[in-house]
Order: sequence, then structure tokens, then C-alpha cells
Amino acid sequence: MALNKTWNQHVVKKENKSLVLNVIQSSSPISRADIASITGLNKGTVSSQVTELIDEHLIYESGPGKSSGGRRPVMLLFNKIAGYSIGIDLGVNYILGLLTDLEGNICKENYIKIKDLSFDEIMEKLYEVIDSLIASVPSSPYGIIGIGIGVPGTVDNNGNILLAPNLKWKNIHLKEILEEKYHIPIVIENEANGGAHGERKFGIGMDTKHIVYVSIGIGIGVGLILNGELYKGNNGFSGELGHMTIDINGKDCRCGSKGCWELYASEQALDDYAAQLKLTSLSEEEISLESLLSLAEKGE
Repeated sequence: MALNKTWNQHVVKKENKSLVLNVIQSSSPISRADIASITGLNKGTVSSQVTELIDEHLIYESGPGKSSGGRRPVMLLFNKIAGYSIGIDLGVNYILGLLTDLEGNICKENYIKIKDLSFDEIMEKLYEVIDSLIASVPSSPYGIIGIGIGVPGTVDNNGNILLAPNLKWKNIHLKEILEEKYHIPIVIENEANGGAHGERKFGIGMDTKHIVYVSIGIGIGVGLILNGELYKGNNGFSGELGHMTIDINGKDCRCGSKGCWELYASEQALDDYAAQLKLTSLSEEEISLESLLSLAEKGE
């Protein structure tokens, strides 16, 4: 019975600390009194949690704020450089890596192009991007706290890539591979779901509860935010509208179906049509979205 009580106290304390940290992160600079008012926690609990968070370098004190009468309160701020995270957009023809602080501000970027590489070759390039970002991390209490990777394919709720047709991947346990190599938390998500979540948190969707996010690249992906939450379905498979059949007698798709939407409306479809028309840039380079845009800008 005593063990259960101790455990329950530990859980409550952890939840209270998380609550206090989240309030400071979203509302800093903020006083202890205002934290107590927002959270409903008593001032003694807030004070003890704040002390621990300061000791853990997750927050810090700044100069006094405005007084509403009496002594001016000491203000608390979130320490956004206590650690860093890495975000990877793993495209079909590129890898984009970002190093961010704990508020999502971009500190460094690494972009490389890829084309028609094997799984092992892509992994080698992925390691290069991640390693370069890790090497650039400033000194901080916690270093890299995690890596998030958006992939152009179906990802289950355990982070396994079941199918990424445009990469020719099937049943890839990328999360396990990277966690074994880097020994830090790894999050794998469908790239359109990641984009929808990003717009909800940082972008155009901050003030709305419902978002349909369409990602158009080599393929087409869709991420859904419903009632303020990412909608993934029971198994994490929702939103694959790029592989919705729009012509039952249409072209064969790498996903195994026929007439999928992305065969007609994606960047790849544009490149294929340009190839049929034998369009090239003035420098006779390989057909790409960039080369077609260049032709268009030159009046072609």
C-alpha cells in the first residue's frame, strides 16, 4: 500500500512539473504567482517545481516584472537552448535536415539532392546529414534530445514504414535502426502528417481546429488535423489520398494499384509529361521541377 502511495505521489509530482514547464514555455516571461493562477496549483507546489526546473537548466530567472502592487515579481523564462532537436524531411529526391532549439527555431540547415539510390545508399546519405548536424550542436546541458523524420510513405503507430512506394521501401524498421545507432529517441512520421502538425503548432493552422494539409512533391500526401489533433486512423494509415484511384483503368502505380491521383497531378507526373514533350532546359540538363521553372521564367 505504501509503495502504491509513493508511486502515485511520484506520478503526480511529475505531472505537476510538466504542467509548470509547459506554462512557462508557452507564456514566458511569467511569475510564480501567475503560474499558480493558471495551473490551479498552490504556491508552495509551484515554487518547489520551479526550483527543480532551474536546477535542471530547463528554465531560468530574469529581472523583475511589473508589479500590481507590492514587490515586483521575479520572472521565469524557458531555456530554449537547454538542448536541441533534429528534424529530417526524407524526400524521394532530396534529404533536408534541420537543427532546432527547443522552441523550434532553426539553427542550422543541411540539404542534399538524391536520385534513384538504393536503401543502403539513402541510409548512408541520411547518416551524413544527421552526423553533420550533430557536429554543429553548441554546448548545452542536454545536447540532442531527439530526431524526428518525415517519410513519404505509410507509417504505422509504432513508427514502422510499411510502404514508401516512391522510395521502393517496404517494411522498413527505420526507428529501430536509428535508435540503435544514435541512442536517442527517434520519431518516424508520414511527411504530410508531420507537415500538418507543424502548421497546427507553428504556422497557418495555429488558430483553427481543422486542417487539410496537402503535400505535393514527387508524390502527393495528405495530413489531417481534426478537432486540434492529428488524425491517423486506428492503425496510422489515414490521409494517403495520393493513392486514391481516380482512373480505374489508368496507369500502374508503384503502390500496386492503378490510376492513383499522384500519377496525374504530382511533380513526377509533370516531369514525365515534360519528358514526353522532350522539354529540356537551355543547358540541356536533366528534366526536373527546377529546370522546368527556369524554362517558364525564360518565356518557354
